[in-house]
Amino acid sequence: MNTANQLMPVKIATSSLLIRPVADVDEIVSAWGKYTELKSKLLSSLDYQLISGKQYVKKSGWRKLQTAFGISDEVIKEERKEWGKFFTYEITVKALTQNGRFAFGVGSCSSSERNFAHPEHDVRSTGHTRAKNRAISDLIGGGEVAAEEIESQPDMAATVSASLSSPPKWGQEIEAGRITDRQKTLLTNLIIEEIDDDDERQARLDSLLTLSKSDASEMIQEIINAKKVNNY
Repeated sequence: MNTANQLMPVKIATSSLLIRPVADVDEIVSAWGKYTELKSKLLSSLDYQLISGKQYVKKSGWRKLQTAFGISDEVIKEERKEWGKFFTYEITVKALTQNGRFAFGVGSCSSSERNFAHPEHDVRSTGHTRAKNRAISDLIGGGEVAAEEIESQPDMAATVSASLSSPPKWGQEIEAGRITDRQKTLLTNLIIEEIDDDDERQARLDSLLTLSKSDASEMIQEIINAKKVNNY
């Protein structure tokens, strides 16, 4: 046996640490162009919703795209949380393509967002729709935001501006002085996200049922100011 050959060093190939595209550049650009073309031909005006001057794809549109790309989905996690007189559903959905790629989408909905006709069913269904849309979008739509997701997140600047406007003039209906739906949605999200103390959080959520418009404006400003200080 030739021991010299045994002692010769073996060169080990090293792999590059660079992250490279999965296909040729032209092929990738072409595929994205075909997606854009498919969306323009497959979706109708009924599959879009105009929000703040911009068109967003609705549930019906994402379901058409899901079928076109052969995407399957399943609920991975579902959690119902009580917040005093309100409740939320937080749902995680996994979307899976035929080539094995997958994405997780997380969606939530609160019963305080608006007056649901069937709260238990509608809140859960809306949370599921948002999660599913998000998962599908992350797979094929480049993370495009769905219409249902925009509805759940009112524009902060516009909402705060409307909330801090002057109270209704004398002679207007008393109902106009009550907390608005936009204020209630914004406050619910702010309270849940920014108030750490359980008792204080619960007390603030309970107060939303009887809060006036001006009181709601003050609470919004208070929490936002505290958030700015904490993030400084």
